[in-house]
Amino acid sequence: MDCKETRYDLRESDPKGSAEDQRCTKLLFQLNHTMPFEEEYNHILAELFGKNLGEGSSIAPPLNGACVSSIKIGKNVFINSNLLAMARGGITIENHVIGALISIQPIFLFGLYCMVASSAKSRVFCSQVHP
Repeated sequence: MDCKETRYDLRESDPKGSAEDQRCTKLLFQLNHTMPFEEEYNHILAELFGKNLGEGSSIAPPLNGACVSSIKIGKNVFINSNLLAMARGGITIENHVIGALISIQPIFLFGLYCMVASSAKSRVFCSQVHP
């Protein structure tokens, strides 16, 4: 899997990003208030993730986060309820994954930026911050 570092300064205004965040927030609200796995639910899920939602993949509500349209989900992925993802720099979930109670968020820990993916077993991925 190819990985690249992406940095965002959240102190700077980004009108394009703000409009996308608002679009995603509205779609998340609709999705979380729609009967799961019905045609309307699947339509909203497809609108939210676009081409980033792999064939045969689904996510049980509720789901929340920031920049969720930056999440790429592979084929035949099932994510059970309560997904929380902070995806400003993008998140990729590869094929044939099943997850429950997943929280994916960046944190700053001991001078390192870390991506925390937690569920029943917590895992922390860190990279050195370069000034």
